[in-house]
Amino acid sequence: MSYCINCGAKLPDRVRFCTGCGAPVPSAEATEVSSPQQEIKVEQRQTIPAETTIVQQPVQPQPAPVQQPSPIYTAPVQGQQPSVPIFTPAAVIVHGVEIPPPVGSRYAPVSTGGFICIFLMMLLPIVNLILLIVWACGGCRKVNQSNLAKAMLVLMLIGIVLSVLIVLIGGLFLSSMGGLDSIKDSIINKAMEAAGE
Repeated sequence: MSYCINCGAKLPDRVRFCTGCGAPVPSAEATEVSSPQQEIKVEQRQTIPAETTIVQQPVQPQPAPVQQPSPIYTAPVQGQQPSVPIFTPAAVIVHGVEIPPPVGSRYAPVSTGGFICIFLMMLLPIVNLILLIVWACGGCRKVNQSNLAKAMLVLMLIGIVLSVLIVLIGGLFLSSMGGLDSIKDSIINKAMEAAGE
């Protein structure tokens, strides 16, 4: 068994080129190599001084892999390790499968019973306004409940504005007709005329 004079790889017998680096291999009689990392003596083709040895290049240290921060919530999908999860506010998508947030999460949906309780509390006159303001300003943990409170406050505001406009338009209409007393008198007069005929 001989060694390549270029890279030091072990060579099978009777090969013409090194299997590691592809360098031409001199004939067996011309080369005598003691080991891949010791002195190489070449008798026929060239003379190498006795103090010359094969020096390997120092191995460059590999840079440490960059560690990415681990996500807050990842779940394996049927025994597979999740790749990089995609986060949305409502769910985590891993390998194309949507995984709902955990039960205690702030993005977990409000249950049906939770919505029923919310709407029952909205039936109480003053309590509903206080609760809606507190929930809309961030006093609840669930995002869905906070969004519902904001929507209900906007609808209440729209209802109040429309009610005020209807009362104002109705009042202007009645005042242009002479007020409620004149309308009442005209209705009574028409009724008496119809009864007298």
